[in-house]
Order: sequence, then C-alpha cells, then structure tokens
Amino acid sequence: MAVREDVRFTVDGDVKLGAWLYLPDSPHSRSPAITMAHGYAGTREHGIARFAEAFAAAGFVVLLHDHRTFGVSDGEPRQDVDPWRQIADWRRAVSYLESRAEVDASRIGIWGTSYAGGHALVLGATDKRVACVVAQVPTISGHEQGSRRVAPEGVVGLEAVLDDDERAQTRGEAPRFLPAAPWAGRTVGERGDGAVNPAGTNVRAGCLGAKNRAQAPHDDRCDAGHRHADGPCPRGLRAGASAQKTRDDSGRALRSVPVRLQRVVRRRIAMVSGASRTLGRFEMPLVSLQGEGPVAVITLENPPQNRINETVGAELADAIDKIEAGEFRAVLLRANGPDFSFGGDIMNWPDMTMRQLRATFDQYMSIFNRFERLPLPVIAAVQGLCFGGGLELAIRADMIFAAESAAFGHPEQSIGIVTVLGGIYRVAERAGRSFATEWALTSERVPAATMMQRGVVNRVVPDAELEKTAREFAVRVAKGPTRAYAAHKALLRVWAESGVAAADSAMLDIAIPLFETEDVRKAIPSAVTALKAGQPRPAVDFKGR
Repeated sequence: MAVREDVRFTVDGDVKLGAWLYLPDSPHSRSPAITMAHGYAGTREHGIARFAEAFAAAGFVVLLHDHRTFGVSDGEPRQDVDPWRQIADWRRAVSYLESRAEVDASRIGIWGTSYAGGHALVLGATDKRVACVVAQVPTISGHEQGSRRVAPEGVVGLEAVLDDDERAQTRGEAPRFLPAAPWAGRTVGERGDGAVNPAGTNVRAGCLGAKNRAQAPHDDRCDAGHRHADGPCPRGLRAGASAQKTRDDSGRALRSVPVRLQRVVRRRIAMVSGASRTLGRFEMPLVSLQGEGPVAVITLENPPQNRINETVGAELADAIDKIEAGEFRAVLLRANGPDFSFGGDIMNWPDMTMRQLRATFDQYMSIFNRFERLPLPVIAAVQGLCFGGGLELAIRADMIFAAESAAFGHPEQSIGIVTVLGGIYRVAERAGRSFATEWALTSERVPAATMMQRGVVNRVVPDAELEKTAREFAVRVAKGPTRAYAAHKALLRVWAESGVAAADSAMLDIAIPLFETEDVRKAIPSAVTALKAGQPRPAVDFKGR
C-alpha cells in the first residue's frame, strides 16, 4: 500500500511549496514519478488526491503540491493567481522529484487538470525533463475563453474594476479579493440570492459578479461544474437541479476560497517552443503570429471589436520583430471575429495627461510605421467594420482585400479629434484629397465597393471567400522575387514622401543592388537562354535571396 508523506521544497528564496508525496509499495529501487497540481483556486484537498492514490497504487511516486499562495504553500499575498509563477514553481517540483532517491529521473511525468492542465502543456513543451504529459480538460487560451464568456457590454465594467484595483494598490490599499466559489457548501436549492431561477437551473451572467472576470491563461470550474476564466459563470450554462454540496476528499463541506483580483487579462500561452517558421505558432495576448510556410499571418485576437490599445501595440511590435528575424516572404494581416477593428480603445484616455497621450500615440505611430515599412508584401483581409485606428493599421498594408459587407470609417471627428495615426493623408494618397477630407469630416461609413472605386481597397470579394482569396494571394506573392518587392516598396515610399524627382534620384541606388541577388543571377541568364533558343521565358523558382 502506498505511503503518503507531507513534504516541503524550496522554489524561490525562502518560499516553499507544501505537498503530499506518495511512495508506492514497489520492489523497484527507482520508480517512475508524476508531479501533480490542481486548477484555478484549487488545492490538493479539492478532489484530486484520489488520482494520486490510484497512480501510487500503480507503482508511481506522486508529488501533489499546492500552488504558491494557496493551501499549505508559502507566498504573499495569499490566493494570488500568477500563472507564470505557478509554471516556474512547477519546474522546481520536477527538480525535487529528480533529487529523490526513489525516483527514476528519466521517467518523470506531469499531470494537471483544467487551469493547471494548460500549465502542464506549457511545461511539456518547454521542459525537456518531462517525459509525459497528461492534461485533463486543459485551458488552452484564457483569452479565447474569456472572449466567449464575457459579453461585449460587460467588458467595460470588468476593465473599470481592474483599473480601480490598480489605482487602489498604487495608493497603498490592499488588493481586492473575491470568492472563487461563493456557493460552496450549499446546494442549488439553498442558494436564495437570486442567482438561480425558481426552477433551480439557470445561472445568472456571473455567479461571482460580472465585474471580477479577470481572464487568465487557464480556468477552472465552479462547484456547479462550470468552466471559468476567473470564476464567474458564463451566461447560458446550467447548474443542473441535482447539484450537490462541494466537498473535499474527507467529505467535509468546503468553504469559499477568496481569490485576489489581479490584472492577468487576456494572456495567452505559446504551446510550442522553438518551432520552425513553417510549423511555429507564437501566441500573444491580443495579437497572434502564425507561420504558414513563407507567409506570416498576423491576427488581431480581441473580438468582437478588436480595439487597439497599448497591449496590442506591444504585441504587434513583437510580431514584427519575429517577422524581421525570420525567413518570411509575405505577410497577411487579418482579424478574428465579425469585425476587423473598431479602432482605438479610448477607455483610459480621459485619465491620461497630455504628455501620456502624446507618448502613447507616438508609440503607436512608430509601431504602425514599422509595420508599413516591412520589406515584404503585406496584404490586409478586412471584414465587417474597419474604423479609426483599425483603418490606420489596415491602410499601412500594401494591398487591402475586403469582404463585400465590409465598411470603413473615420469616427474621430465624432469625439472632436483627428486621425492621430496618419489615416487622413494615407487615404488622400490613395483616393485623393477631396474624398479624404469629406470622409474625415463626416465619419461616413464607406462601403467596400466605394473604397475599391476610390483606390483605397484593391479587391472586394464575397464574405465567405475573403480568407481563402487573401491567403491564396499571399502565398502567390510569397513565391515571387522578395528582394524586388522590397525595392518597389522603397521606391514608392520615396515617391510618397518627396515626389517623382526624389524617386528618380533614388532609383539606381535601390535598383542596381538587385542585380547581385541570387534570384536575378538565376533569372536573367535563364531568360537570355530561352530568348536565344526562341523558347518562352521559363518560370523562375525565386528564393527571395
């Protein structure tokens, strides 16, 4: 029969994690081992000890720990959920198992459920010591789950609460705590707080209160069995009339666990580490970069409105860094959700000083201009509404493909400002001054067809074909002479900034180096050979070099 010991191991300075160590009754001197942890706000007492016991009975050494600031583990402030720190601490759990004489260090696996299931996937992808991963109902992306579970009208309230907590802590006040399972220990019939309808089945839109829905990378379940990003119950899920009291492994009713309200909003975890550009996926809070062969696909990941804020700017800059460091030959800019982007997130603007506003917009401008000057063909695929800062980002692409139902607009005048990221004169560059002026002064929603007639949009396609058409075009240009494309962009930029005469002056400085490229050294001789033989010019397999 397995023996259970209480152990503690150091993870950071004086901080130690408390754990149960299960030692199997095994004839082997060194056994395979499993390190385990619970999900969001869970501790070792919350129902998973039975798994550990089963694994130990099967011959595994099992280490079941409480996360930092939870249960018997050290750490302040208590009940503070920090996913990255939990992952780092879990590496120390692996190291602790390696140090045990009973453990075969080459056979250490990791087991996580729900929120911790996502942690287990990260560790499996990034820690080579982990030989096996079991992720039970794992949270892959708190951002995506949160986007589905927080109604658009609830986002403002959520952000306001988070902002208030940030300001309060700046003033020296204690962080806010909210119950992770406020109904723990009570059956559905006992919950007489209006959260359940008379039939005892429907849960209101946020059983912890709609305001405390902080979206972390992983989530867990409330006592009714619902999955959460930070505890609140999603709209439309059902508790089930036969819900029982929440109990721990000893059968005792559990009390509600308060969890620190923390801005871990919309973080995402990169599940693949060190992957090639062909298969690699780099995921970020509000922007993702997907390598699809030679095409880099940048996606705005904050539906339904895909608002532009400082996080979007920073993560777009990170994506640009990866593109510049990689071997991509074309870029596709797209957005998840029904709309491309509503533009800038103005929620914090009233509280910002003029200096802060200027610094923020200057940073946006710098990042957007870096995107515009990528030495690669850039195609934007636009669906739904494309307004304000969203338009100012899309128009920095070399080509815009739009869905038939797409509409474009400059809403800035409706709040008394201008297109602070250069939208009006970039529209004028493509469509002319008079149209750009009318559009900016009226905030008119301009249909995609009109935008194509005016030269702002390159193609308008049926909504259902937008993704396919844009991707196919990106793949097509990615197979072309990438260095020549970069030269074309450089010449057009000189023309846009200084006119035809300046472009003429820069022409040879930009064009002549192309004759030294691998693509040209191969393409021109093959064309000459075909011409001498009276044959059609052969297609060239350009390498972008």
